Amino acid sequence: MKICDVGCATGDFLYYLSNSIKDAEFFGIDIREDLLTKAKQEVSNCNFILGDISDSKTLPKKQFDIVFMTGVLSIFDDYEIILENFLQLIKPKGIGYIFGIFNSYDIDVLIKIHNSKYQDGWESGWNLFSKSSIVSFEWV
Repeated sequence: MKICDVGCATGDFLYYLSNSIKDAEFFGIDIREDLLTKAKQEVSNCNFILGDISDSKTLPKKQFDIVFMTGVLSIFDDYEIILENFLQLIKPKGIGYIFGIFNSYDIDVLIKIHNSKYQDGWESGWNLFSKSSIVSFEWV
């Protein structure tokens, strides 16, 4: 069985999974090389891939039996491309799990922040999508 964590950061979730599930191969994908470097040091029994869930060209061509994505969806303004790329990582008859905070009202909220002391531009990462929007996505 091949298990993948999208947005794995330093590999904490993969560490837990790899110590809980035997006879599986574990993979982590993250956009930040510095976090993957730390993950490789702390979780040596997993494979780590530099990739961006918003850009399918950077993702591995392989598919996985189980794919997790925890707290990642809210980072992006356009959830549809993220979900499309997420689905491409799952084998036929595989399972995908997405964890995050979702709005129970039929309202999607895009939030931008700006720290005038440390950065020039506006940053996403605090978005709140409605359950109805996610459910109405074409899950093919």
